Amino acid sequence: MSSSKITEKKSLVVVEDPVQGLEPLGPFAKSRRVYVEDGDVRVPFREIELSQGEPSFRVYETSGPHFEGRSLDQLREGLPKLRQAWVDRRASKDGSDKTQLFYARRGEITEEMRFIAIRESVTPESAAASW
Repeated sequence: MSSSKITEKKSLVVVEDPVQGLEPLGPFAKSRRVYVEDGDVRVPFREIELSQGEPSFRVYETSGPHFEGRSLDQLREGLPKLRQAWVDRRASKDGSDKTQLFYARRGEITEEMRFIAIRESVTPESAAASW
């Protein structure tokens, strides 16, 4: 189901990127991509290592997939449609494609709202209210 009413707070799980050898070089050398997962919603973050024993911290991961070593044909295919299943589930509910605002006004939490909530460290209800 593409949307649900959230009534209880869930604990989130942090996982490391399962793809080996795709970490960027240069200015990102002291960082790593990690994901925070909540069910089928997976949000990328960049965890940055600090010096002098300071704890690492996380920022938005906006770099997208890394294309080093891929063929020109693979690059022409474009970016993977990671959230297409979410869109398809919403559209298949009644045959029409409703907006996020439509669902937020009904009090239904979509995967997109859960993604934003995790990224912004807020509750899904807060993310829905911001629409």
